Amino acid sequence: MATERRWAVAAATFLTVAWPAAGLAQRLEPDSAPPPPAEAHASHFLTVGVAAGSPGYANVTTSYFFSRAALRLTAGAGGRGRSGVQGDLVWRFVRESNLSVGAALVGGTFTSREPSADNVAGTGDLQRQLYVGAALDVFYRGFHLQTGLAHGFRDYPPNRQLLSQFGYEWRIR
Repeated sequence: MATERRWAVAAATFLTVAWPAAGLAQRLEPDSAPPPPAEAHASHFLTVGVAAGSPGYANVTTSYFFSRAALRLTAGAGGRGRSGVQGDLVWRFVRESNLSVGAALVGGTFTSREPSADNVAGTGDLQRQLYVGAALDVFYRGFHLQTGLAHGFRDYPPNRQLLSQFGYEWRIR
């Protein structure tokens, strides 16, 4: 009688723990069809994400990756009334399923309010700034890093300025 009870407890434990877990594992595994070649998988995809850095301090970004190039549009806002838009054209010289490294041509505009004469942030004159530049662009498993130099027009500082972005992008397609 005790042996039958142990077998019943063991069977009940298996059915409540192992059986659903096995079913979940099967649902999470990809289809049994062979995966596409890595190059075809990495060729064309769309991403949407968030980034810190240029042109605003907190940005929303979207990118479309082609086989040899990528287009990225970033828009954001931040402190002292700063807001802006930046567009990138990236030539990808490393293209793998989880890694993309390239050189980017960058152009953007942003507005900001400088401190007023009494040093109150965000209450001074509105400055409209345009810039163009070049950057190194790295995309690895969703993480995006861009750093480079920009030259500005209008109210932009006369010396070269550092461009930088770091964020995460989710692959949509």
